[in-house]
Amino acid sequence: MLARYRTGALQHTSFEIKDPQIRHDDDAAVVVASQIQQTTYQGQDASGRFRLTLIAVQQADRWALADPHLSPIAGPR
Repeated sequence: MLARYRTGALQHTSFEIKDPQIRHDDDAAVVVASQIQQTTYQGQDASGRFRLTLIAVQQADRWALADPHLSPIAGPR
C-alpha cells in the first residue's frame, strides 16, 4: 500500500474523514467512518465515498494500525 504513495501513483487533492465512531476495549480499538476523497491513481480518477474501518492494537506505550479496510459507498441508481 505504501509503495503507491512512494512512487507518486496515488495522489489525493482532497481527503476527509467524516463521522468517526470509535469502539475501544483494553488494547484494541475499531474506528468506523466515511471517507470522501478526490484522488487519482496512475493518472485515472479514483475519487469517491468509502466506508472506512480501521483496527488498531496497543503495543507497549503506542498504538499500531493492524488492518485498514475501504469499501465504496454506492450512490443512488
